[in-house]
Amino acid sequence: MSKPDYAAYLPPGDTDKTWGVAMTAAGFTRVKPGMAYPTLRHPLDRLFTWSTGRVLNVYQVVYITAGSGSFESEAQPRRILPISGGNAFVLFPGVWHRYSPDPAVGWVENWIELRGDTVDRLLRQKTLSPERPLYTPGMQGDLLGAFEQCHHLALQKPTGYQAVLATIGLQIVAQLGVVAKMDTFDRPLLQAIEQAQTVLETTLDQQISIQDLAQSLGVGYSSFRQGFKAHTGVSPKQYHLDLRVRKAMELLGQTDLQVQQIAEMLGFDSGFHLSALIKSRTGSPPSDWRVRPSRSGEAGL
Repeated sequence: MSKPDYAAYLPPGDTDKTWGVAMTAAGFTRVKPGMAYPTLRHPLDRLFTWSTGRVLNVYQVVYITAGSGSFESEAQPRRILPISGGNAFVLFPGVWHRYSPDPAVGWVENWIELRGDTVDRLLRQKTLSPERPLYTPGMQGDLLGAFEQCHHLALQKPTGYQAVLATIGLQIVAQLGVVAKMDTFDRPLLQAIEQAQTVLETTLDQQISIQDLAQSLGVGYSSFRQGFKAHTGVSPKQYHLDLRVRKAMELLGQTDLQVQQIAEMLGFDSGFHLSALIKSRTGSPPSDWRVRPSRSGEAGL
């Protein structure tokens, strides 16, 4: 059974205080060609027409999964943007905007409404930006699934649904953030970075020449290094080293191998070098990462 068109304005409870975010509304609408828009009833502070636009005091994420239309926001460097299936856009508090399906085509819209300190922080950190409201995730399975979960919870309202909706709202925003980051990379470089991550994650027992790795992937070292850091937050050398140190800590906790043995297994210069790396990253010596028997276990022995 297909879901109905709906617009649900939800009591947020205290999730904005507990989680830093609350989902205050959600909706789904199939707008057929020739239909007046908006088609559903909304509170007065949410109503608008293309000729008037509106200003909200909350965030909204709108995901168009079929059809086409137009979007405009006063924060855009360009004015009216074309919208098509697979596009999403974010509406910001205090920013005038308007949008509408093409009357000859219509569209299918999924939307959620959020508020809270966590979303405000994303705005301050430029993770979300009114100057870049439009995203192009395409028909992405994870994003579609997240919206489907929202629709189900908003319609059924099971116990505890408000907290779950709040976290799904953050998931949707995070997925759009990934889309925005990927849009800044050219496709061959992004593919090389993803392949490099696989190589680095499966060669923890050796040191890797990043220059040789870039050459084997067919990209220049400088652009590869810069792109890798922009994509992951650290340089490829640091990424590999962090993985190897993490593996060493895992072996310390799960085996009785000595630090020198682990260092040899993972290609570190010496046990002293590995110990220094662990302490510099965690503030604790390797001995603190050993699994110690519980008191009950000691008693049993």
